Amino acid sequence: MLCPAPDEVVDLSTSESDGIGDGPDALCIAFESRGHVYTLLERELPRVIVLESTPLLSSVSELLREESGRDPRSSTLLCKLTEVAVCAAVNEWIAAAPTPPGWIGGVAHPAIGATLEAVHGDLAGLWTVSDMAAHAHMSRSAFARVFREVVGATPSAHLARWRMAHALELLDAAPEMPLKEVAERLGYSDEFALSAAFKKRFGASPRKYAAKPGFA
Repeated sequence: MLCPAPDEVVDLSTSESDGIGDGPDALCIAFESRGHVYTLLERELPRVIVLESTPLLSSVSELLREESGRDPRSSTLLCKLTEVAVCAAVNEWIAAAPTPPGWIGGVAHPAIGATLEAVHGDLAGLWTVSDMAAHAHMSRSAFARVFREVVGATPSAHLARWRMAHALELLDAAPEMPLKEVAERLGYSDEFALSAAFKKRFGASPRKYAAKPGFA
């Protein structure tokens, strides 16, 4: 599986892909994620993932081969099958990786994984580092230290990055959404706190971003 950079043309005949597609049963998938939240995952993945087949991957691969014979522009199923194949491949890679990087490693970590999943699933919550540490049944200092060692960022920085990615998603999907509602959905006290965090991250106000998609 290849994870190309935006606007990059992938050529499977180049030396980078040598050996990936060898054999009649090999399947190569090149994908580009869509959306700001998916970008957070993409940044943690290696550019090339090579895996042995599994029953799930084999089944999805067979369906992909059958569906790929049709016009891809009119095949919604092809897109969905590709998503399933990518998710299955990433899950297999995470399971096989000795130390998955970044927040992926954090989710897999026995001490902080459940807390990360709770935070990701409740961005409207008023999370503090102490709250996260309590959820993980750890002291605040121990949690902050382990989190940074595993994820590569402080708990507060990771939460802010996650919230900002979702803020971009909301503004892309509904540019006219009141900032108060965006703030409530993402755990900010009010629209002014949201705007301050957004401008600090992207150098522009949420409304300016919404008025000019792609600004960030």
